[in-house]
Amino acid sequence: MNSPATPDGRRERPFGDYDGDGYADLFISHYVDFHLDDLPAFGSGKSCKYLGLDVQCGPRGLKGSPDSLYHNNGDGTFTDVSKKSGVDDPERRYGLTAIWSDFDNDGKLDLFVDQRRPGKLPVPRRTVREDRRCRP
Repeated sequence: MNSPATPDGRRERPFGDYDGDGYADLFISHYVDFHLDDLPAFGSGKSCKYLGLDVQCGPRGLKGSPDSLYHNNGDGTFTDVSKKSGVDDPERRYGLTAIWSDFDNDGKLDLFVDQRRPGKLPVPRRTVREDRRCRP
C-alpha cells in the first residue's frame, strides 16, 4: 500500500515481523528533514531555480532523513532498534517505498527500501538485507 507523506516527511510505514517473534514490527522510511523555520532561501542553489526564476528548493535542496525500525515489545509498546538493526540510513537518503517480503525464499522477511541520494537522483533500489543486514 502506498502511503502519502506526512508533514514531517515520513513516507512508508509497513509492518513486518523482522525478528520472528510473532509480533509485527514497524519500519518508517523517511524522505526529507523538513523544518519550516530552516528552509533554504529561494534560488539559493542549483536545484532552486526553474527557467531562470528563483524557486523553493527541494527535494534536492533539502537534507534526507534517516529511517526508523521499531521493535514490537508485545505489550502495546515499541522500542527504536534502528541503529542496532542496521537500517538507520546514516547516509540520509530520501526514503520512498519500503516493502517486507521473503525475496530470497529463505523463510525470513527481507526489507526492500527504495531510496534516493540527495543531489544524485536516481540511484538503484536497495534490498536492506543484502547490504545492511537487518539484525534482531
